Amino acid sequence: MIDRRKFLSIGLIGLSSVALSSCKLNPLKPSIDKENLWKNPPDSTKYRYGFIDMQGRWVIEPQFDRDSNFSSDRIAPVFIRRYVDTQENGLIYSGIINASGTWVKEPELGLELNYAFSEGLIGATIRSNPGYHSRKDMGGYLSTSGSWIIEATFPVGPEGAVNYFSQANSFIQEPYAVVSILINKEAERNPRYLQGIINKKGDYLIEPRFGFIGGYFYTGFSNVGLTVATETTKDDALYGFIDGSGSWVIKPTFKNTHTFMGNYAWARDTVSGLEGTIDQNGEWVIPPQYSYLILTDDTYAVAKDPKTELVGVLDLATGEWAKEPQWYSAWVEHFGAYITAKETEDGLVGMYSMQTGETIIEPKYKYISYDEPLIIAQDPDTELYGYIDISGEWVIQPAYRQASDFYEGLASVSSNT
Repeated sequence: MIDRRKFLSIGLIGLSSVALSSCKLNPLKPSIDKENLWKNPPDSTKYRYGFIDMQGRWVIEPQFDRDSNFSSDRIAPVFIRRYVDTQENGLIYSGIINASGTWVKEPELGLELNYAFSEGLIGATIRSNPGYHSRKDMGGYLSTSGSWIIEATFPVGPEGAVNYFSQANSFIQEPYAVVSILINKEAERNPRYLQGIINKKGDYLIEPRFGFIGGYFYTGFSNVGLTVATETTKDDALYGFIDGSGSWVIKPTFKNTHTFMGNYAWARDTVSGLEGTIDQNGEWVIPPQYSYLILTDDTYAVAKDPKTELVGVLDLATGEWAKEPQWYSAWVEHFGAYITAKETEDGLVGMYSMQTGETIIEPKYKYISYDEPLIIAQDPDTELYGYIDISGEWVIQPAYRQASDFYEGLASVSSNT
């Protein structure tokens, strides 16, 4: 599932490098079998991830060190870290389980998998020094059985990635994935990355020559066969749009921009830093005059008025406010059907109808994220996460340190005990 918030990056797996476990083992000795060290259970399940069903019952007990999602194949990647005194960052392992928690592929030392399968494949990185990212790290793709389908021949280095596969869409008419490749592998300083696009055979459809390619979107959102790209990875790189051949259709002239929603895309002006909407020719439809703007489709947008610094709902047909700015911050949920928002910086979050502004869920949560069938919510008193329904009632009580959306009836959550 693609995150619908424009400020979150896609497909990167670097978060797994964060130390999630406090499990300490004895210093490494020649007799320690590092390949099987993952079998040593941690002292506590607190902070560990497992999977619950929609009644909040543990189906797979908390034992992993990162969240992940089940795919339609009813399998999920899992990540384990084991600490030893001579390995400051710990040893990393990744494996694959089915919905009953049985191993499809036992954890492998130095293997780091993405968060979920897509199109029957999952991005996998071999860490040359398990527990650390290095210039020698290589990426490829595994099948649902855990075998290599695309060998780990892509030099991803410490910051690159083999991202998830997208369905065929109006941009490219076959499944594809964006890969971020370390170009100057032998250089001692200033690693340089470029992005390209591959097919399920591992062949390049677009050679790695772009600083960034934002190639992920649902055709249901837009049939405009263009995606965002930059020429370089520099901080001041400008954004434009390319087609499926990698040719520029809208030249890189914007400070930032995002995938088309319907017939429009939001864009940030290079001079003013304000945001508006553009058409398929790169022309401004709504001039850049908002602090930020989030498109839901080609009907409405959530926008911040730079004069009041408040957020409202903009009618794209008229350019007028459909709902006057009233929130301190707001974001889009459930494919544009709802807005989650808070009225002050420290205020509580509620959920509102995009079309009418009607209050759907009263503002009484610290955080809300809606992706059917249940809504993730954070209790403001305990700061723990649980799940509510559309009426705002707790279905699964807040008892978790972290919570994810449900996939195939299971959700990855982090234990608080």
